[in-house]
Amino acid sequence: MRWIIYSLALVAGSAVCQVSPAFAQNFRPGDAIVVIGDAKLYDDDGREICDVSVGSLFDVQEVKGNRLLISEGISAWVDQKFVMPVNHQAIEHLTRLIAVHPEKVDLLDGRGTVWRVLKEYEKAIADFSEAIRLDPGEPVFYFGRGTALAESRQFDKALKDFDEVIRLDPGEAAGYYNRSLVWAEMEEHEKALSDLNEAIRLDPADPNFYINRGLVWHSKKDFDRAIADFSEAIRIDPTDASSFDNRSRVWVEMKEQEKALSDLDEAIRLDPTDPNFYMNRGLVWHSKKDFDRAIADFSEAIRLDPTESVFYFGRGRSWAESGQFEKALKDFDEAISMDPADAIGYYDRSLVWGEMGEYEKALSDLNEAIRIDPTDSNFFRNRGLVWYSKKDLDRAIADCDEALRIDPGDTQTLNLICVLRMFKGDYDKAIAGYSELIRLDANDSAAFLNRGFARLLKNEREQAVADVVEAARLDPSNEKACLNVAVFKMLDKRSDATGAVQDYIDRFGLARGSSNYAIVVGALAARMDGDDARASQFLQDSQDRLTNRWPEPVVRFLRGELTEDALLKISSTPHQQSGAHCYIGLQDLAEGRVAEAMEHFQWIENNSNALDGEYAIAIVKLQELQQKTSGEEP
Repeated sequence: MRWIIYSLALVAGSAVCQVSPAFAQNFRPGDAIVVIGDAKLYDDDGREICDVSVGSLFDVQEVKGNRLLISEGISAWVDQKFVMPVNHQAIEHLTRLIAVHPEKVDLLDGRGTVWRVLKEYEKAIADFSEAIRLDPGEPVFYFGRGTALAESRQFDKALKDFDEVIRLDPGEAAGYYNRSLVWAEMEEHEKALSDLNEAIRLDPADPNFYINRGLVWHSKKDFDRAIADFSEAIRIDPTDASSFDNRSRVWVEMKEQEKALSDLDEAIRLDPTDPNFYMNRGLVWHSKKDFDRAIADFSEAIRLDPTESVFYFGRGRSWAESGQFEKALKDFDEAISMDPADAIGYYDRSLVWGEMGEYEKALSDLNEAIRIDPTDSNFFRNRGLVWYSKKDLDRAIADCDEALRIDPGDTQTLNLICVLRMFKGDYDKAIAGYSELIRLDANDSAAFLNRGFARLLKNEREQAVADVVEAARLDPSNEKACLNVAVFKMLDKRSDATGAVQDYIDRFGLARGSSNYAIVVGALAARMDGDDARASQFLQDSQDRLTNRWPEPVVRFLRGELTEDALLKISSTPHQQSGAHCYIGLQDLAEGRVAEAMEHFQWIENNSNALDGEYAIAIVKLQELQQKTSGEEP
């Protein structure tokens, strides 16, 4: 969250100096400027509004000849010969003025403000403290020092200064406002709300107060009140892009993705130069699995600011999710080079190495992530997953135990432990583990889905289908659950398996990543049911309508466009190899080639893991075929 800092400025007193036009420079919108001479502010028609003191800081909104449209609690024009950029030259100029006019205490305030913007907080605090010593009754000086203390995270001292601001000037909303920011940083949300309520009572027309109260409501997960405050800020100032951006984040948490996209579109329209807006929109596209649009937005954010590592992380994740692992690795490499102390970078890169079957590289990155931050349970859980992929179950369990020690309520780790039990063939314990997760949260769609897999492997097919149907009911937006309804029905040899595939297509369409799986399942379910016409219909209706994501090559194989050898050759990752063997095996089975099908399913049993859905399919089919071979009833 980006809190909006409020500033106070002194009204200019008697003249300090006249400024040479030599100070005039080429300014651009977005520049931070400081007043270095006695300036006046004017309205759009050139009428004088007020004087403004030396040391006052503003942001440039527009440049028109020698005039600058500035903002910071006021929108007005100033002659650029009275200002200069906020930099060390400004410090030098203000220092010369202080030497010539030591009686002008507000010059110390101005220099302190510039030091603060330059993040040289000790020097800023020293200037504000000297101003307070010379004039202890002026609230602006306490305000400046309090802000510098807050930004340097000296919160207790900052609170004392803002208390003094309020004592000296209880009718000024800014004191309550900035004190609320300190309370918010300290996660004292009720105290922050109390101060923001008072600021709004004193000045109900300032949109910043509603924005920051909205941020506090957001922190408290009170989404309706957060939306109301951001909406009020937008009503007061519909040109402020940050209000739309902040409201979009709440919509995301409320799973209102279309509303979030609408707000981010407006934020970008109002300010197309802010890379964070593109990043946030990219995150929404990513959550909708529209990876092409996500990548486009992350790329634009990178173009606008190529120095921000988080933009590379975002794009890298979208590359990875779309199966473009080499591009993902390049982005994660770049992000790590920018911020080598960020454990998340190594963690994200490890996930790509894992998908590529490069387990040693995945372990190396996870070891580094754990070295940097040994308190994150995700790192241990995913290292356990890598050990599991390497068939080192003892180390996998040890890492899961450590993850649970850090976070005893981590359901993902509990889920992984259940997977380890499935892999060891201990289906009863896996089912019991998932049942416990369901007891803790009866709406846990993933727990029902995974218990369904355990029951499927235990050959409890009716209960397995019931679990996956419940998973889809609990979360109708869960593509994986909805698609697995069709998979489970196919494995249970139900005649409505193809109907479940059609239900999936009707709900989600054919442009999503999982849609390729739907066509594969639909075609194979129809062929195994002896309905070649229905299989052909699935394959023909999807012609030129699917994405190029895996398992698109399997669709081409089923159409006869790829040979079995060609499909296996282009299956480059362990997951893709498992999928290729699984679907070739099902095709062989549908065409009566039982021995060949068994070879493919046995390959999966020996080389895949229980996290791949294809593993469950292969094991179920092996059980069937082995029972038939032995004369047992499946």
